[in-house]
Amino acid sequence: MTLGAALPVLLAANPTRRFAGVCLAFVGLTAGVGAARYAGFDVALFHDSMSWTSRMIAVPALGPAFVALLWRRKIIKPYWYGLSLLLGAAGWALPRDYALVPGVVAMLLILGVAARCYARAPKVALAAVVGVLAVSLAGLLIGTHGQWAGLLRIDLFHYALAVGHAALGYALWGLAREAVVAEAPAAL
Repeated sequence: MTLGAALPVLLAANPTRRFAGVCLAFVGLTAGVGAARYAGFDVALFHDSMSWTSRMIAVPALGPAFVALLWRRKIIKPYWYGLSLLLGAAGWALPRDYALVPGVVAMLLILGVAARCYARAPKVALAAVVGVLAVSLAGLLIGTHGQWAGLLRIDLFHYALAVGHAALGYALWGLAREAVVAEAPAAL
């Protein structure tokens, strides 16, 4: 589902769009390897490594990618790519208790983009908000251990991530269209 959402963005000619698509596609590949893991294939170590990379690099990079797509041609792109790398490095370097900080920063950036583009593209903004809420719900409320209402939390976690990343993919696709371009703040 996530790979399907990333496909239109991945196929774009613009490097910023491809960068955003690669981030989302990596999340989708991680989900695919996870499906193989839970189907009984011996890929636990590979899945754990991909999950960590997805959580610490790909998802945090989505925030700056959203900003770069919103303000394309208005801001120097290396600034946002650098912020993506900084968020990923922070997730790797921070103590385990603070490892969620880069993802939270990315989600706040995405919410800021949603607020900024709401007047011009309300469906894109709504998809971004739904994506942030679903991803946040999965990580902060549902979790991966135990059961909730008789259902395995790991399953609910993955369902919420699938919905969230599909919504983020739709929002990225919408931002990639020319009609959503916003003016960059003067300070940047």
